[in-house]
Amino acid sequence: MVVRAVAAAGLVAVSVLGFVGFQIYGYRTHCLQPLYPNNPLRAYCDGLPATVYGFVQAEYWDVGFLRYYTWSQIPNFLLAAPMIVLSIAGIYTYAAHDPVRLATLGWKRRPSLQTAFLDTAFLGNGLLPHIYLWVLLLAVATTTMHVQVITRMFSAVPAVFWFAAHLASKDRFTQCIVTGYFVGYGLVGVVLFSNFFPPA
Repeated sequence: MVVRAVAAAGLVAVSVLGFVGFQIYGYRTHCLQPLYPNNPLRAYCDGLPATVYGFVQAEYWDVGFLRYYTWSQIPNFLLAAPMIVLSIAGIYTYAAHDPVRLATLGWKRRPSLQTAFLDTAFLGNGLLPHIYLWVLLLAVATTTMHVQVITRMFSAVPAVFWFAAHLASKDRFTQCIVTGYFVGYGLVGVVLFSNFFPPA
């Protein structure tokens, strides 16, 4: 058990090393030994921890906690609404199936839980880490980032598609709605994205 914990910590350290190294490089290049010494230092140099990408997002893209909640962004929230609703429904479905498992990080399960065969794919224990990631990404997407990119971002979240398949297995009508949304959004998204409209 200890060996696995040390190995996991080592792998996490390797994963984080690239991010930390880039931040140190950025801080050193722009703050300690600036490329343009005559220019005043940016506000980025005063903040700790100083993250280059975080500064660029806040300074040039106006990204920050609840900054996107303005009246002019209502169309973008409407564009993101189907994915937000699908995500909330998926997380709720998983959590409602066994809230004890979700609350205890999978250490305990609700006693005498019966799961139908079709439900085990989406409601199984193996999905728990994906659900936690989904919750975190949904919270960040709806509170901090430009919300209209949620569908593009969530195309890399497997739990979204597992829940969509779970829904599609229920009945023909739901299958048509879910499939129609993904196909329709894909077709419209290609046109919008290639012309630099939201969700770009």
